[in-house]
Formats: sequence, C-alpha cells, structure tokens
Amino acid sequence: MLSHHQDHQQHHMQQQQQQQQKEQQQQQQQQQQQSLLSFPVVRVYPYVQRYAWGFAASKSLVAAVAQAAAACANYPQQQQQQQQQQQQDSERFAELWIGDHPNGCSLVAPVDSSSPAAAAAAAAAAAPAAAAAAAKAPISLAEYLRRLSQQPRQRPPPQQQQQQQQQQQQQQQRGSGLPFLFKVLSVSSPLSLQCHPDSSLAAKLHQQQQQQFPDSSHKPELAIAAAPFAALAGFRAAAAIGLLLQHNQQLQQALGDHFMASQEAKKLLHLAQQQQQQQQQDEEEGRLVKAAFAALLRADAHHQQLQQQQQQQRQQQQQQALRALHERLKKNPPPHPQQQQQQQQQQQQQQQQQQQEADWVALLLLSHYPTDVGCFAAYFLNLILLKEGEAIFIPPNYMHCYLQGHCIELMAASDNVIRGGLTSKTLNPNLLLQTLDFKPSAQTPATNVQQLLPLEQQQQLLLLKQLCTPPDQQQQQQQQQQQQQQLQQQQQQGECRLYHPPLYKFNEFCTVRVLLPPNAKRSLALLHRTPGVLLVLSAPWPAVMRVSSSSSSNSNSSCSNSSSSSNTRDMCVPLRAGDIFFIAAESTVTLETGEKQQMGKEEEMQRSTNPIAKLLQQLQQQQQQQQQQQQQQQQQLNSSNNFLAFLVTGGLTAQMFQ
Repeated sequence: MLSHHQDHQQHHMQQQQQQQQKEQQQQQQQQQQQSLLSFPVVRVYPYVQRYAWGFAASKSLVAAVAQAAAACANYPQQQQQQQQQQQQDSERFAELWIGDHPNGCSLVAPVDSSSPAAAAAAAAAAAPAAAAAAAKAPISLAEYLRRLSQQPRQRPPPQQQQQQQQQQQQQQQRGSGLPFLFKVLSVSSPLSLQCHPDSSLAAKLHQQQQQQFPDSSHKPELAIAAAPFAALAGFRAAAAIGLLLQHNQQLQQALGDHFMASQEAKKLLHLAQQQQQQQQQDEEEGRLVKAAFAALLRADAHHQQLQQQQQQQRQQQQQQALRALHERLKKNPPPHPQQQQQQQQQQQQQQQQQQQEADWVALLLLSHYPTDVGCFAAYFLNLILLKEGEAIFIPPNYMHCYLQGHCIELMAASDNVIRGGLTSKTLNPNLLLQTLDFKPSAQTPATNVQQLLPLEQQQQLLLLKQLCTPPDQQQQQQQQQQQQQQLQQQQQQGECRLYHPPLYKFNEFCTVRVLLPPNAKRSLALLHRTPGVLLVLSAPWPAVMRVSSSSSSNSNSSCSNSSSSSNTRDMCVPLRAGDIFFIAAESTVTLETGEKQQMGKEEEMQRSTNPIAKLLQQLQQQQQQQQQQQQQQQQQLNSSNNFLAFLVTGGLTAQMFQ
C-alpha cells in the first residue's frame, strides 16, 4: 500500500516537472517572440504554392528561391533536394508567396534563427538547450504584424496622427496587415483569361456573392520579368482585330454567321481596310470590339435568344473551328514572336507580324486547352513580350492572361477574380463583359512603369511624393529631366529602378530593383513611413544590408557590426541569394557589396552553386541565344553576375512626405 502511494507521488512529481518545463519553455518562447518585435529586421520564411501550371523543380525559379531560402513555411527543403537527386521532378512549383495572406501566410523569426523544422524538432526534446532553440521558433507574419501594431509608440505629430488613423482604417477594411502580396511566379502553361473588379464593383459583388468574391478590395497587379516573360494584356485596336478577322476563316466561324452578317462585323472589316487612316471614335471602336468578343463567348443577345438545340449547334460550330485552327497551325507552326520580330523589322511587314504572333499564341493556348473557345482570345488581346527587368501593370477591369516565363509579381491583397476562359473554374462571361472597359484609350498595355531612382535620399522622397500626387505636365517633364541627369551617376553605382503603378490611384505597392556590381553601395529611403520586404535573388560575392531605424526608442544591438543609440536601432545583416527579410517602418536601408577576393573557397563555392544563380544563368543564356545583339551595358549589368534584390513597400501617400 505504501509502495503504491510512493509510486503515485513520484508520478505526480514527474508530471509537475514536465508541466514546469512546458511552462518555462512557453515563457521563453513568449519572451523571444516579444523581443522579436524590438528588432528592425526579421527573417521571413515564404509559402510555396504548387499548381499544375507551374514548372518542374529543376526549371522553376520558385523552387530555386524556396531551396535557397533559409526555410519555407510549408515545404521541407531536404525533401526537395532528395527528389531532385532522384530525378523525381514531377511536382510543379508555381508561386512563392511573401506576405500575410491567410491562404499562404509567411512565417517570421529572428535573423539568426534555425529553420521551422529544426525549431519544431528542438521543441519536441526535453532539454534546456531544446527550450532555448524552441524559443526561436517562428510565428506567422500575420500574428507578428498584429503584435507590432499593438506596440506602444511615441506620440507622433498631429499630421502623422491623421495619417496613422487613415492607415488603420485601410487595414481594417482589407483585413490584412500588409496592403500587398509579394510573389515569385514560374509559369509553364497559360493561366486563365481573367480580370479583377475595381473597388466599387468588388464591394457590390462581395455583398451579393461572398463565396465567389471573398473581399471588397480591388486587385491591381504589377509583373516584373525575372527572365523572358510572355502575357496577353488588353484588347488590340479594332482595326487590328478586323485585319485578323479578315484573314482567318476559323475565327469567323467561331464568331458565328449572325455576327459576321451584322453591322459591327462589317465596320470591323472596314476599319481593317482603312488601317492607314487615324482611328475612329473611341466609344465606337470599343463597342465594335465588345460585340465581337461577346459573340465569341456566346454572351451576346442573339445567343441568349436561341433555343437550347440552336445553342448546342452554335457550340459545336465553335468546336469545329477550334479543331480546324489547331490542325492548320500544327501543319505550319508560326515562328516564335521574338524571332520573327527581328525579321519583320527588316522586312517591315507589320500586318504579317501581327498575324504570326497571334497564330503563335493561339497554338500555345490550343496545346493546353484544345476545346476551349478562349483560345481565340489570341486574336483579340495584345501579346506582351518582356525581357528581364521589363514590367507591365495590370489595372482593375483589364483583361489579361499570363502565358509563360518567370516574374516577380506585386498585387493588392485580394482574391477577387472574374474568369472568361482557359480554366476549369467557374466562368462568368456576362459579368466579364460588364466589367471590362473596351475603349482603346483604356486598353493600351501599361509597360512604362519604371524609372531610375535618385542617389540622394531626399531626392528619392521627393520623387515618391510626386508619384503619390496626381501629375501635371510640368511634373512629368521635371521627372524626365532628373532621370537624364542621374543616368551617368547610376552607371557608376549600379542600377536602382523604381517600379510603380499610378500611386495616386493605386498605392498598395511599389518596389525598387537594386542591381549592384562589386564594391557598390546604395541607400534607399523607400521605408520612410511604411514597412517593407527585401528579397535577394543574386549575391555572387559578399553583400550586407545595413538598416538604421528610428521607429522605436527601445533598441537592441543585434549583430557585431551594429550600433545602437537611444533613438535609433541599427542592424547589419549578411546577404545571400534567397534571403527574405521584413524591415520595420521608418528605416533607411543600405545595400553594400564587396569583392570576390574577400571570399574563401568554401563561400565562393556555396555562392556559385546557389540554385537561384544556376537557374538565372540558364535562363539568361537562353535569352542571349534568342537575342544575339545586346548592348554592352546590359551585358555588364547581368543579374546573375551581379547583386540583385527587390525592396517592396506599400500604402504610400503624399501626406507622408510633407
């Protein structure tokens, strides 16, 4: 009886010890997570999305970044490496998410912490060392931002108080700590034909159909090519569509006899014949394009009036047109647009060029969606071919379709999308037609969305203020003059380009692309009032990030090279390809590169075999083969042979720079 009592007492003591260890471990973890808020820089673990349209791991920039990153929120890198070694490469890597979106939230941890898997393993072990390691376990970026927003701060001036209130209201409306979602995309097959509603329409759709439209936000997007990237964006001019229609029997069959006999079709064909003349009225051209596209999607008034049997016959005619087009293009495949563009520049045959590039897109779409009438969108939409560093902005209510390639993408944190084809998901052609603005003036692809960033921080802030203010002609001229004056200086210090939408309309995001040679240094004032994210894509030699932050008076020195004072927090962080960091607001970020000679053999080997560096070199070699003639400056500032990083922020307003 006594023995049983002793056993019970001993078991109770063990339980108490285990409970104490657990509480101690939780307390250490809470303390570590609380101290995490005092650092101006934390490491980010991205979230990997695997969709069917992505690339296999060996050819995916997404997979390369995921493998090179310190860790990922949802994908074990060891498993990826083993699969590659065993050539089990069937898994597709489509998107890498950096943000606090609930469908793929990133994690954050101290800059020097271990991976999530290592932290979890340490947490499972019952030892003081394990508890210390578990204290560095990552937390979600959403939770980190929530705690950060609750931190006590010094009372700002009245003007900044009003700005903070506006930011808090915007944050409550979108239900997310960050106004943007930062992505890396690897697109091996075309995505759906789609557009995103503007804020006004999104609010109505969210109220009426919450399951299909889960939020009330618009979703502008910006894609920056990390390698050759192809997309469809915006409708061609009515005359160009008429010209393609005139010489394409399959397209005529797809639009149907009723449309081809209509006044709209006759006017389109007439515009094609009068192509040398100036374009007609904006509204009229938009009406003609809309009528033709509605006929293609079987969303025109005539189709709605047909009986069910007649509608089925109409669909069968379109399927016949698809098969006939596919057979014709397979027999005589059109050349790749980049190849034929060089030839056409010599032959000056613009009409033939448009026909061939539309055929090339149609064949690409048919190879993936042979029974989808959306393949005929190749003859309606502009083909955009971006080289590395080039970009396109996709505003709301704008038809687009990513075709293939690798890019960096920024977008507002929204899930609202209206699809018109090239997908097995829900289509809504009637809503799509109501949403799109078909006027030619609204359809010109927005590819002029970048400019050189000034060297001086005050000039950077002035530029950002100008971009956040509705422009006038004088401002635009001043900006162009400043760019020309800075160009010579930029070449000596590397190249920093600011990519942005019209910030006075869409302030959710902008980014600086930093391309630095050895022994270069650039300071960036982009995070003057807002936090940001840094992604390093290439670091072939030693590089560091120095962050000076004044967002809090509680400072902690976080590395041997850092210094701190009562009003500022400084950090010095070594950089490698694949590094991702969240940086506090009110920070100055300085990126600095060293020399190759400063590296030891082991470090040089690690940097040269980095998966991102290897893939970027392969992609750039392919681009050079397609484009034999390149300028000398572009060769010198090659991204795989230089330091390359993107610094992203969002929520900028002109009032921040007063």
